Amino acid sequence: MRIFFAGLESTPEVYDMIDNALFSYYYLKDEKTKSGSIVDKIKMVNPKVKLFIDSGAHSFFSAATEGVFAVTSAHRQAAKDDPPDIYMEKYIKWVQDYWNLIDWYVELDIGELVGQTTVDRWYEDIKKAGIASKCIRVFHPRVQTIDEWKAMLDIESKYVALEGVRPGGLKILPYNKLVRMAYEKNCKVHGFAMTKVAYMSEVPFYSVDSTSWQAGFRYGLGMVFDEKLTTLKTVNINHKQEYYDRFQLLNPKKFLSKSIQATKKNVEIGKVSIQGYKDYEKYLNEMWKKRGIEWKD
Repeated sequence: MRIFFAGLESTPEVYDMIDNALFSYYYLKDEKTKSGSIVDKIKMVNPKVKLFIDSGAHSFFSAATEGVFAVTSAHRQAAKDDPPDIYMEKYIKWVQDYWNLIDWYVELDIGELVGQTTVDRWYEDIKKAGIASKCIRVFHPRVQTIDEWKAMLDIESKYVALEGVRPGGLKILPYNKLVRMAYEKNCKVHGFAMTKVAYMSEVPFYSVDSTSWQAGFRYGLGMVFDEKLTTLKTVNINHKQEYYDRFQLLNPKKFLSKSIQATKKNVEIGKVSIQGYKDYEKYLNEMWKKRGIEWKD
Protein backbone atom coordinates (compact mmCIF):
# COMPACT_ATOMS: atom_id res chain seq x y z
CA MET A 1 0.00 0.00 0.00
CA ARG A 2 1.24 3.45 -0.91
CA ILE A 3 0.28 6.35 1.32
CA PHE A 4 0.28 9.56 -0.71
CA PHE A 5 0.84 12.72 1.29
CA ALA A 6 -1.44 15.54 0.18
CA GLY A 7 -1.31 19.21 1.12
CA LEU A 8 2.42 19.57 0.54
CA GLU A 9 2.26 22.80 -1.44
CA SER A 10 3.39 25.01 1.45
CA THR A 11 5.88 22.69 3.15
CA PRO A 12 8.89 22.20 0.85
CA GLU A 13 10.98 21.52 3.98
CA VAL A 14 9.62 17.95 4.06
CA TYR A 15 10.06 17.09 0.37
CA ASP A 16 13.16 15.01 1.00
CA MET A 17 11.13 12.67 3.25
CA ILE A 18 8.30 12.06 0.81
CA ASP A 19 8.15 8.84 -1.22
CA ASN A 20 4.62 9.41 -2.53
CA ALA A 21 3.20 12.90 -3.08
CA LEU A 22 -0.24 14.07 -4.18
CA PHE A 23 -0.75 17.54 -5.64
CA SER A 24 -3.92 19.08 -7.02
CA TYR A 25 -3.86 20.51 -10.52
CA TYR A 26 -6.37 23.09 -9.28
CA TYR A 27 -3.57 24.76 -7.30
CA LEU A 28 -0.75 23.99 -9.73
CA LYS A 29 -2.50 25.51 -12.74
CA ASP A 30 -2.13 29.10 -11.51
CA GLU A 31 1.47 28.85 -10.35
CA LYS A 32 3.46 31.92 -11.23
CA THR A 33 7.08 31.44 -10.24
CA LYS A 34 10.43 32.03 -11.88
CA SER A 35 12.03 29.10 -10.10
CA GLY A 36 9.83 26.41 -11.64
CA SER A 37 6.68 24.64 -10.51
CA ILE A 38 6.19 22.69 -7.30
CA VAL A 39 6.45 19.53 -9.40
CA ASP A 40 9.88 20.62 -10.62
CA LYS A 41 10.99 21.50 -7.09
CA ILE A 42 10.04 18.25 -5.40
CA LYS A 43 11.64 16.25 -8.22
CA MET A 44 14.85 18.23 -7.84
CA VAL A 45 14.96 17.55 -4.10
CA ASN A 46 13.75 13.97 -4.36
CA PRO A 47 14.05 12.48 -7.87
CA LYS A 48 12.56 9.12 -6.83
CA VAL A 49 9.32 10.53 -5.45
CA LYS A 50 6.13 9.17 -7.03
CA LEU A 51 3.86 12.01 -8.16
CA PHE A 52 0.07 11.62 -8.18
CA ILE A 53 -1.85 14.59 -9.63
CA ASP A 54 -5.48 15.06 -8.65
CA SER A 55 -7.66 16.89 -11.15
CA GLY A 56 -9.05 19.34 -8.62
CA ALA A 57 -12.55 17.92 -9.02
CA HIS A 58 -13.25 18.46 -5.33
CA SER A 59 -12.74 22.18 -5.83
CA PHE A 60 -15.72 22.22 -8.22
CA PHE A 61 -17.98 21.11 -5.42
CA SER A 62 -19.33 22.46 -2.17
CA ALA A 63 -21.22 20.35 0.31
CA ALA A 64 -24.93 20.99 0.54
CA THR A 65 -27.75 19.36 2.46
CA GLU A 66 -28.54 15.68 2.00
CA GLY A 67 -25.34 15.02 0.09
CA VAL A 68 -26.26 17.15 -2.92
CA PHE A 69 -23.34 19.01 -4.45
CA ALA A 70 -23.14 22.16 -6.59
CA VAL A 71 -20.53 24.32 -8.27
CA THR A 72 -19.14 26.69 -5.65
CA SER A 73 -20.27 30.26 -6.17
CA ALA A 74 -17.08 31.54 -4.50
CA HIS A 75 -14.95 30.00 -7.22
CA ARG A 76 -17.12 31.40 -9.99
CA GLN A 77 -17.29 34.81 -8.37
CA ALA A 78 -13.52 34.98 -8.16
CA ALA A 79 -13.33 33.92 -11.82
CA LYS A 80 -10.75 31.29 -10.88
CA ASP A 81 -12.44 28.42 -12.64
CA ASP A 82 -12.84 28.01 -16.36
CA PRO A 83 -15.97 26.28 -17.63
CA PRO A 84 -15.43 22.51 -17.27
CA ASP A 85 -14.67 21.89 -20.97
CA ILE A 86 -12.00 24.62 -21.02
CA TYR A 87 -10.64 23.49 -17.66
CA MET A 88 -10.28 19.98 -19.06
CA GLU A 89 -8.53 21.20 -22.21
CA LYS A 90 -5.99 23.07 -20.11
CA TYR A 91 -5.59 20.09 -17.79
CA ILE A 92 -4.73 17.82 -20.72
CA LYS A 93 -2.19 20.37 -21.94
CA TRP A 94 -0.64 20.60 -18.46
CA VAL A 95 -0.34 16.82 -18.22
CA GLN A 96 1.39 16.76 -21.61
CA ASP A 97 3.81 19.47 -20.47
CA TYR A 98 4.72 17.60 -17.27
CA TRP A 99 4.42 14.09 -18.67
CA ASN A 100 8.00 13.09 -17.88
CA LEU A 101 7.76 14.23 -14.26
CA ILE A 102 4.42 12.83 -13.10
CA ASP A 103 3.54 9.18 -12.53
CA TRP A 104 -0.26 9.30 -12.50
CA TYR A 105 -3.07 11.83 -12.80
CA VAL A 106 -6.79 11.63 -12.13
CA GLU A 107 -9.55 12.36 -14.60
CA LEU A 108 -11.87 15.31 -13.94
CA ASP A 109 -14.53 13.21 -12.22
CA ILE A 110 -17.41 15.64 -11.92
CA GLY A 111 -20.10 13.46 -13.47
CA GLU A 112 -22.59 14.55 -10.82
CA LEU A 113 -22.28 18.11 -12.15
CA VAL A 114 -21.92 17.68 -15.89
CA GLY A 115 -23.20 14.14 -16.45
CA GLN A 116 -21.13 11.00 -16.73
CA THR A 117 -21.38 11.03 -20.53
CA THR A 118 -19.35 14.26 -20.51
CA VAL A 119 -16.69 12.70 -18.26
CA ASP A 120 -16.56 9.71 -20.61
CA ARG A 121 -16.16 12.08 -23.56
CA TRP A 122 -13.26 13.75 -21.80
CA TYR A 123 -11.65 10.35 -21.35
CA GLU A 124 -11.90 9.84 -25.10
CA ASP A 125 -10.10 13.19 -25.49
CA ILE A 126 -7.41 11.88 -23.11
CA LYS A 127 -6.96 8.80 -25.26
CA LYS A 128 -6.75 10.89 -28.43
CA ALA A 129 -4.07 13.01 -26.75
CA GLY A 130 -2.03 9.86 -26.14
CA ILE A 131 -1.91 10.27 -22.34
CA ALA A 132 -4.29 7.53 -21.16
CA SER A 133 -1.49 5.29 -19.85
CA LYS A 134 -1.17 7.39 -16.69
CA CYS A 135 -4.84 8.33 -16.26
CA ILE A 136 -6.77 7.15 -13.19
CA ARG A 137 -10.52 6.89 -13.61
CA VAL A 138 -12.82 7.29 -10.60
CA PHE A 139 -15.95 5.31 -9.76
CA HIS A 140 -18.95 7.23 -8.40
CA PRO A 141 -21.98 5.00 -7.73
CA ARG A 142 -24.45 7.87 -8.01
CA VAL A 143 -23.71 8.21 -11.73
CA GLN A 144 -22.16 4.83 -12.61
CA THR A 145 -23.23 1.20 -12.41
CA ILE A 146 -21.34 -1.84 -11.17
CA ASP A 147 -20.99 -2.97 -14.80
CA GLU A 148 -19.23 0.32 -15.56
CA TRP A 149 -16.92 -0.33 -12.60
CA LYS A 150 -16.04 -3.72 -14.06
CA ALA A 151 -15.34 -2.13 -17.44
CA MET A 152 -13.06 0.45 -15.83
CA LEU A 153 -10.79 -2.33 -14.59
CA ASP A 154 -9.55 -2.84 -18.16
CA ILE A 155 -8.43 0.74 -18.87
CA GLU A 156 -4.94 1.28 -20.24
CA SER A 157 -3.38 2.54 -17.00
CA LYS A 158 -4.76 -0.38 -14.95
CA TYR A 159 -5.31 2.10 -12.12
CA VAL A 160 -8.70 3.28 -10.88
CA ALA A 161 -10.01 5.05 -7.79
CA LEU A 162 -12.93 4.98 -5.38
CA GLU A 163 -14.48 8.01 -3.73
CA GLY A 164 -14.04 8.24 0.03
CA VAL A 165 -16.78 8.23 2.62
CA ARG A 166 -18.99 11.20 1.82
CA PRO A 167 -21.06 13.47 4.09
CA GLY A 168 -24.82 13.61 4.14
CA GLY A 169 -25.47 10.05 5.28
CA LEU A 170 -24.76 8.56 1.88
CA LYS A 171 -24.36 4.80 1.74
CA ILE A 172 -20.77 3.65 2.21
CA LEU A 173 -19.34 1.74 -0.72
CA PRO A 174 -18.53 -1.99 -0.37
CA TYR A 175 -14.83 -1.14 -0.56
CA ASN A 176 -13.52 -4.62 0.15
CA LYS A 177 -15.63 -6.22 -2.55
CA LEU A 178 -14.73 -3.62 -5.18
CA VAL A 179 -11.00 -3.61 -4.40
CA ARG A 180 -10.72 -7.39 -4.42
CA MET A 181 -12.60 -7.47 -7.72
CA ALA A 182 -9.94 -5.15 -9.16
CA TYR A 183 -7.07 -7.06 -7.56
CA GLU A 184 -8.15 -10.21 -9.39
CA LYS A 185 -7.73 -8.29 -12.66
CA ASN A 186 -4.38 -6.79 -11.60
CA CYS A 187 -5.90 -3.30 -11.62
CA LYS A 188 -4.66 -0.95 -8.89
CA VAL A 189 -7.20 0.89 -6.72
CA HIS A 190 -6.74 4.22 -4.96
CA GLY A 191 -8.95 5.21 -2.04
CA PHE A 192 -9.43 8.97 -1.72
CA ALA A 193 -9.00 10.30 1.85
CA MET A 194 -8.97 6.75 3.22
CA THR A 195 -6.11 6.87 5.71
CA LYS A 196 -8.19 5.96 8.74
CA VAL A 197 -6.66 2.89 10.36
CA ALA A 198 -9.99 1.05 10.13
CA TYR A 199 -9.86 1.23 6.34
CA MET A 200 -6.13 0.77 5.72
CA SER A 201 -6.06 -2.37 7.88
CA GLU A 202 -9.26 -3.89 6.48
CA VAL A 203 -9.34 -2.89 2.80
CA PRO A 204 -6.36 -3.83 0.58
CA PHE A 205 -6.10 -0.62 -1.44
CA TYR A 206 -3.04 -0.22 -3.65
CA SER A 207 -2.88 3.38 -2.48
CA VAL A 208 -4.62 5.96 -0.30
CA ASP A 209 -4.09 9.65 0.41
CA SER A 210 -4.77 12.18 3.10
CA THR A 211 -3.74 15.46 4.70
CA SER A 212 -4.01 13.90 8.18
CA TRP A 213 -0.25 14.13 8.64
CA GLN A 214 -0.81 17.88 9.02
CA ALA A 215 -2.84 17.44 12.22
CA GLY A 216 0.14 18.71 14.18
CA PHE A 217 -0.05 22.02 12.34
CA ARG A 218 -3.68 22.48 13.22
CA TYR A 219 -4.22 20.79 16.57
CA GLY A 220 -0.77 20.14 18.05
CA LEU A 221 -1.06 16.41 17.39
CA GLY A 222 1.55 14.01 16.04
CA MET A 223 0.92 10.67 14.31
CA VAL A 224 3.30 7.88 15.32
CA PHE A 225 3.40 4.15 14.70
CA ASP A 226 3.11 2.03 17.84
CA GLU A 227 5.02 -1.18 17.12
CA LYS A 228 3.52 -3.06 20.08
CA LEU A 229 -0.07 -2.31 19.13
CA THR A 230 0.75 -2.24 15.39
CA THR A 231 -1.33 0.84 14.79
CA LEU A 232 -1.06 4.60 14.36
CA LYS A 233 -1.34 6.58 17.56
CA THR A 234 -2.19 10.24 17.96
CA VAL A 235 -0.10 12.00 20.58
CA ASN A 236 -0.53 15.52 21.94
CA ILE A 237 2.71 17.29 21.05
CA ASN A 238 2.17 19.68 23.96
CA HIS A 239 2.82 16.76 26.32
CA LYS A 240 6.45 16.94 25.27
CA GLN A 241 8.00 14.58 27.81
CA GLU A 242 5.27 11.97 27.36
CA TYR A 243 5.74 12.19 23.62
CA TYR A 244 9.48 11.66 23.93
CA ASP A 245 9.30 8.93 26.59
CA ARG A 246 6.72 6.81 24.78
CA PHE A 247 8.06 6.95 21.25
CA GLN A 248 11.65 8.28 21.53
CA LEU A 249 11.46 9.87 18.12
CA LEU A 250 12.59 13.41 18.86
CA ASN A 251 14.91 15.41 20.98
CA PRO A 252 12.32 17.14 23.22
CA LYS A 253 14.41 20.32 23.24
CA LYS A 254 13.02 21.03 19.79
CA PHE A 255 9.66 21.58 21.42
CA LEU A 256 10.76 23.06 24.73
CA SER A 257 12.41 26.16 23.34
CA LYS A 258 9.94 29.06 23.32
CA SER A 259 12.12 30.94 20.87
CA ILE A 260 11.49 28.49 18.04
CA GLN A 261 9.25 30.01 15.39
CA ALA A 262 5.84 28.41 14.97
CA THR A 263 6.48 27.54 11.34
CA LYS A 264 9.63 25.61 12.20
CA LYS A 265 7.84 23.82 15.01
CA ASN A 266 5.06 22.83 12.60
CA VAL A 267 7.61 21.43 10.17
CA GLU A 268 9.18 19.30 12.90
CA ILE A 269 5.78 17.99 13.97
CA GLY A 270 4.94 17.30 10.34
CA LYS A 271 8.14 15.31 9.88
CA VAL A 272 7.27 13.12 12.86
CA SER A 273 3.81 12.41 11.47
CA ILE A 274 5.21 11.67 8.01
CA GLN A 275 7.61 9.16 9.52
CA GLY A 276 4.76 7.64 11.52
CA TYR A 277 2.73 7.08 8.36
CA LYS A 278 5.75 5.67 6.53
CA ASP A 279 6.40 3.20 9.37
CA TYR A 280 2.75 2.17 9.30
CA GLU A 281 2.86 1.85 5.50
CA LYS A 282 5.74 -0.62 5.83
CA TYR A 283 3.82 -2.62 8.42
CA LEU A 284 0.67 -2.66 6.26
CA ASN A 285 2.54 -3.99 3.23
CA GLU A 286 3.98 -6.82 5.32
CA MET A 287 0.58 -7.52 6.85
CA TRP A 288 -1.25 -7.63 3.50
CA LYS A 289 1.47 -9.84 2.03
CA LYS A 290 0.83 -12.35 4.82
CA ARG A 291 -2.88 -12.16 3.96
CA GLY A 292 -2.13 -12.98 0.33
CA ILE A 293 -2.35 -9.48 -1.12
CA GLU A 294 0.75 -8.19 -2.90
CA TRP A 295 0.26 -5.54 -5.55
CA LYS A 296 2.48 -5.58 -8.64
CA ASP A 297 3.96 -2.28 -9.82
